[in-house]
Amino acid sequence: MKVIWGGPAGENATWELESKMKKSHPELFS
Repeated sequence: MKVIWGGPAGENATWELESKMKKSHPELFS
């Protein structure tokens, strides 16, 4: 998956990816 950093679209994609990561790997964010 390609994530574009910077800009509104990039920030939104990054936030969405992080949200999925938190659900899959909560221990990484504890």
